[in-house]
Amino acid sequence: MQLHGHSIRRKSIIGRVCNPNPSPETLRGIQLAIFRAESALQAGRLLTPGEAAALAGPDARGKDTLYSIARDAAWETNGDLEDILYHLDERFPSMEK
Repeated sequence: MQLHGHSIRRKSIIGRVCNPNPSPETLRGIQLAIFRAESALQAGRLLTPGEAAALAGPDARGKDTLYSIARDAAWETNGDLEDILYHLDERFPSMEK
């Protein structure tokens, strides 16, 4: 939503903001990221940021974090990284710790 050239964004409980009217590219990125995060979670390849830091090195290769999934989806779809990550954090709250 535009108000004098400024985007109004929703604020989550954790302080992140999200555009209430994401672009079509961002919507595709959100869908792609959620699909990939669900697949990684089911396969046991989804790490929290703390787990990723603890495993940093060869053990972490082939595993993902919500950020890495959001980053890749944003790059592939030209969507907004922050909005994609916001939706992943909302969908998988236990994985953001």
